[in-house]
Amino acid sequence: MLLTIFIAAALADQAERQAFTKHLLPIAKAKGWDVYQQVVAGDETAKTLTKQSHEADLVIALLSVDFIESSFCSEIAKIAVERHQSGKNVTAAVLLRHCPWQYSEFSKVTVLPFDHVTIAESKEGNDTWYSKVMSGIQVLMTVAELRAENQALRQENFMLSQYFEAKDE
Repeated sequence: MLLTIFIAAALADQAERQAFTKHLLPIAKAKGWDVYQQVVAGDETAKTLTKQSHEADLVIALLSVDFIESSFCSEIAKIAVERHQSGKNVTAAVLLRHCPWQYSEFSKVTVLPFDHVTIAESKEGNDTWYSKVMSGIQVLMTVAELRAENQALRQENFMLSQYFEAKDE
């Protein structure tokens, strides 16, 4: 089963999204995951991004004031968190730049790094910051894998019960 990651970022944060993706891709590839890449096609972009965010097993939002202020990003976040709370995905946020995330949908999910230090505030340097964030992402990937396995088992059990009920009739 191929699991997917969707990275949500504001337009103003595209350089940071590219850097984040470079750190994430080797981990995703090693674990057999697919990472949705940025879409560059005009009018279809919003529709495609919305579809990808709905299909993803792991949604990662790169938080900044620009993200929180974007109505499109906020809508994707709202749906992703709702899907997270209903067990349909794992949603998390990565704190890129200081912003009031505590008053957003992301107060309900994991925010990385766990110490809530932004990349700009990190006194340990970018490599250490990315290392902390990617360690948290790996844990979340494992949670998403277990969740997907559990859903597959429930579906298999349902199908078996339907089969045996039909056979008994």
